[in-house]
Amino acid sequence: MNLRKAAAHPTLVRMIFGEGMLRDMAKACKKEAQWKDSNEKYVVEDFGIMSDSQDGKGSICYYPHTN
Repeated sequence: MNLRKAAAHPTLVRMIFGEGMLRDMAKACKKEAQWKDSNEKYVVEDFGIMSDSQDGKGSICYYPHTN
């Protein structure tokens, strides 16, 4: 089923943003006022449940320090 989902909807699959990159994005997000007091582990979890397209689009639009 996952292969079928990947073939039909390639933007729903995580291939670009790995765990290391998500950790780096979480560190960058902590520079934002919204995420300043948050736990980095939870920020990584928040990014981890999103697809690559959601991570890329959301981080660029809402968190300028991640660019």
